[in-house]
Amino acid sequence: WTEKYLGYAVEADRRAGHVSVMLREQGSKNWYNLADVGYGMSQVLPVFAQIWAQSFVGQNSSRYNLLVIEQPELHLHPAFQAKIGDALAGAIAERREREGEPSNTNRPPPHMIVETHSRQLVNRIGEMIKTGIISNSDVALYIFDKGSVDDPTTIEESSYDEDGDLRDWPYGFFSSD
Repeated sequence: WTEKYLGYAVEADRRAGHVSVMLREQGSKNWYNLADVGYGMSQVLPVFAQIWAQSFVGQNSSRYNLLVIEQPELHLHPAFQAKIGDALAGAIAERREREGEPSNTNRPPPHMIVETHSRQLVNRIGEMIKTGIISNSDVALYIFDKGSVDDPTTIEESSYDEDGDLRDWPYGFFSSD
């Protein structure tokens, strides 16, 4: 699953009471210890593990399952930020496929809340809608805005259209001004 969405296979190497997390980049024959690769990989693997668990393990639970991820893009290369979008959309699509439902069904997808400021993640979700991996009805967008110090926070709803384009998106949200 991680190889499909992240581009790396993950394996546990158990030796003499010690466990190492080993990674193999897609297309490579070589395995590397997680401790010997970039910092971003150690940040993104737990996020991917939680997305996978929500999609695969969570479906077998009788309890209400909710995954909340705060700023998964921190310390990540923009390409990895987009891959989080791939994993989120893939988890929704694969779960529906396993349950025999088309992506355009009205049944709610796995319950995940992702708080992000990542242009790459937001745009990748739009791409996943455009290519039909998920439906625009699978995603809800809410923008929290605090005008000035003493103003209360307002919550505005945004969305994607059927082509994956953002609707009602605040002007300048991704700008540095």
